[in-house]
Amino acid sequence: MPNRQGFLKIEGNADIEEVEYTYFFLPEPLKTLLNGLDFRSVIAGLVEIGVIVEYANKPSKVYRVPTLGGTQRLYEINMEALGKGFPDGF
Repeated sequence: MPNRQGFLKIEGNADIEEVEYTYFFLPEPLKTLLNGLDFRSVIAGLVEIGVIVEYANKPSKVYRVPTLGGTQRLYEINMEALGKGFPDGF
């Protein structure tokens, strides 16, 4: 999949509207998105404000990704942190 930016993990039961979504970015598309900026500084800032989830003092974690044929380092996005300050329904 040449244009893949990341993955969406869906957990829960949609029938009773108890669904949780987790977004993961692949490293290279994230670097492309932040082109022209200091990647490490931006990632550190996003970890500091809670937008990127930190694991063992690292901003990314290795996950098993069968569709990519093995494991892949991914950045987990905390959607609740992104939603802070937005009006309801945004």
